[in-house]
Amino acid sequence: MIYYISALILSILYIGVWFYFSKQTSKSIAPIRVFFSELEKITQGLRYWTFHSFNELKAKSIDPPWTPPILKIFPVKRINIDLIDRYKAEFVTLDQTRSVFNKTFIHNEAVICASLFQRVNGLPLTEKQREAVIIDEFRHLVVAGAGTGKTSTLVTKIVYLTERLGVNPSRILALSFTKVAVDEMRQRLKAITGKEITVRTISSFGLNVIRELAGNISKVSEKAPEQRDSSEFGKFFETEISKNVSDLVYQGEFVEFLMVHLPFPKTTDEYRKESEQIRATQKELALDGNIYRSNEEIIIANFLYLHGVNYEYEKCYTTNDGTEYENYKPDFYLKDYGIWIEHFALINERGDVPPFFSGQGRKSASQLYNEQRNWKLKFHKANGTLLIQTFSFQVKYGTLLKELGKSLSSHGIKLKNPEEVFIRLKESSSFKNMITLISTFITLIRSCSLSVDDLREKISKNKLGRRYEVFVNLIEPLLIGYEEYLRINNLIDFSDMVNKATDFIIEEKPDLAIDYILIDEFQDLSVGQMRLIKAILQNNPSIKLFGVGDDWQSIYRFAGVDVSMMTNFENYFGKAEITRLETTFRFSQEIADASSNFVMANPSQIKKNITSTKTQINGSIKLVSVYPDYFYSKPGSSLP
Repeated sequence: MIYYISALILSILYIGVWFYFSKQTSKSIAPIRVFFSELEKITQGLRYWTFHSFNELKAKSIDPPWTPPILKIFPVKRINIDLIDRYKAEFVTLDQTRSVFNKTFIHNEAVICASLFQRVNGLPLTEKQREAVIIDEFRHLVVAGAGTGKTSTLVTKIVYLTERLGVNPSRILALSFTKVAVDEMRQRLKAITGKEITVRTISSFGLNVIRELAGNISKVSEKAPEQRDSSEFGKFFETEISKNVSDLVYQGEFVEFLMVHLPFPKTTDEYRKESEQIRATQKELALDGNIYRSNEEIIIANFLYLHGVNYEYEKCYTTNDGTEYENYKPDFYLKDYGIWIEHFALINERGDVPPFFSGQGRKSASQLYNEQRNWKLKFHKANGTLLIQTFSFQVKYGTLLKELGKSLSSHGIKLKNPEEVFIRLKESSSFKNMITLISTFITLIRSCSLSVDDLREKISKNKLGRRYEVFVNLIEPLLIGYEEYLRINNLIDFSDMVNKATDFIIEEKPDLAIDYILIDEFQDLSVGQMRLIKAILQNNPSIKLFGVGDDWQSIYRFAGVDVSMMTNFENYFGKAEITRLETTFRFSQEIADASSNFVMANPSQIKKNITSTKTQINGSIKLVSVYPDYFYSKPGSSLP
């Protein structure tokens, strides 16, 4: 009796479990069938399977219920169980399914389009070029090497879109960075397709947005630098500087930067090796045309030269009675005043020396150096000669010229007034370099939409020091003057074209009649231009972005270009397909290997395996010294 009761209870539980899981399983069937229907549409279609479609399909997926073995005993639900099992297997391998489908699609499409590709280029495309053309991702970056056919790939891509995929030419926007490149691409596309494709510089596109959509009718300033610099742009800042140097504080900081910080970005304590300091010194001649052992000695020599103080460098020490000591040569001798100057390489008030100095025996480098310094001080005192001391840490704190001037004045040496010094500096090549730096920097910060407050915050946060503080102080009134000039005259420059277009798109969210944005020389994209492209894509998510470039050829950092937008493409633009063009038609393998090894020593660059189609030519590379012969003939100037 107990046996029959137990069996009945188990049967009831058995049937209850079956009905429960059967009901749960039935709920899953409809979405699973939708999944397979969508998958079939994709895999039987004639388009590339994008990440976007892949993610949409995954979003429609469900977590199928657990199906206990009991359900498989009853044939009434067998078809549902099989469908669920198939779904589970398919979902697990969905990534692989997409990969296999796209690989097959690219191969078949390349065969079908072979004649089209041949017509565009005159020569067959490489396998990777064909992939770059056919892949139709929402975000696609082509990382290319020099001479691998970047622009040819982009042009072929545009022809493929219009002739194979049927994209309306008016809904394609091709962008490049120079007017010459734009004109060449436009003419090439017109000759191939017979159609007008929109090809612009990014600045020109921004100008079109603010004029056609935003209704801004401002004129373009003649002083605006479109590319590297502009003589009018530079002349404007020369005038602005002349207005500001009447302020003695501004004048002093301008002279300080020009004489100290511009030629020598590093202070002595920032060099890790003596060879680094030697190379830095050899790059810069003093105003008197002579070569000195350290950059800080050049600063002192320039100061004396500009103030008309006669001096000799490393003259053998001579006492007041004429006794000469050949083994002791102080740094400077002011012969009209009988004053000696020693510049000591102490990097702080504690008496520490640069890290590349060496000790001796049990004595540290600092102990040994300070012993030598103390001997010199006592020696001058014993012989009744006047010695002025200067120190490396004064350069770091921005007090070297001020303290040197005080010491000289206190000993009766008459110095020229700051205005006279400034006039003499304007005649130097350093002044021209300063104008170029100012023009470049103002272009950069305007391109990046940075304010002076932003710069000061960065300096403070990163503890960048005196050099940067002084430069921002010099820039501030010049930037204010330039922006006021634009405002008063209702003008815009090339940074405004991009920034105002970006602001308009973010605020007004216009529906742009664009399906594809294709960017040539993507490595030259500036921060401001990146903001514009991102604003367009965020406001118009259906637009596809295709970029082709070579991060090894990024040379426009001065204009706000940040190569990380290419090396970290997905961080800026989201999930992307990355295609590499690594077959060069331009130079031999020997040159490819040498240049690759050199560039890839920088861990920030994208690694590439460049191979050449050209026959190897021995002797393709010749090493040439970049240092003039006279660097090797001066005492203390030999290279390590």
